[in-house]
Amino acid sequence: MNIVGTVPFINSLPLTFYLKEHNVNISFSNPSETLDSLNLNKVDISLLPIADHLGNKNIFSLENKCISANGKVDSVIIISKGELKEIKTMFLDSRSKSSNLLVKVLFNEFVKTTPNFSYYSPSKNMTLDSDCGYVVIGDLGLELTYSKPIGVKIFDLSDLWFNETTLPFTFASYNYIKKPSNDLITSLENSYLKGVENIDNIITHILDLKKVDIDKMNIETYLKERIVYEFTSKHRKGINLFLDLAKKITKIERREFNK
Repeated sequence: MNIVGTVPFINSLPLTFYLKEHNVNISFSNPSETLDSLNLNKVDISLLPIADHLGNKNIFSLENKCISANGKVDSVIIISKGELKEIKTMFLDSRSKSSNLLVKVLFNEFVKTTPNFSYYSPSKNMTLDSDCGYVVIGDLGLELTYSKPIGVKIFDLSDLWFNETTLPFTFASYNYIKKPSNDLITSLENSYLKGVENIDNIITHILDLKKVDIDKMNIETYLKERIVYEFTSKHRKGINLFLDLAKKITKIERREFNK
């Protein structure tokens, strides 16, 4: 039986929720860990952070579906007591790769400051120090965005990217080392099509689990209006621009997306 790697966030559910109807198993990992499962052949294909794709020339993308946004994404944010230029220390979310690299690119290229970078594990009741920024991804990022804590500024990373580039930011796509079978690719497509047609059922499932403190309206906005799942030529252009900018501050293996 085929196994698909994915992340434990609600943004992946329209892609993967109905995979079991196609005799496909699902393996959950944080974005920072999905590459390990792929390298160890524990999964046949995985929703892989775009940073891992760019850093590994032996990994390729299907180029059909992704987790991305045109502008605001709501679930990938920096929280801080002050403005971006005032941040002296940036705490990067230990669960992430692409979002952390995006932060470094944004600061290097557009904010034009260089904070000290450190890693941490975010939590709902964490204390914010002055002159510090905190990257938060996934469902916790959503909860913070929609709850709007008093005295906290929230900066949407995808929105910052879009305002500077007018391009979507792609956080993840389906990646593989050994090309998957046509049957598996068809299953991925059919799962997505049924997921999109049954978003309301997926939202009901999310609410029934009671794992996220987000109301129905905001989940609906997020899945229907924020996350973009179809991969386009603009996504390729955005990824290649991100690649070019990332090369200035880190080692990247690729010369172009998927090449």
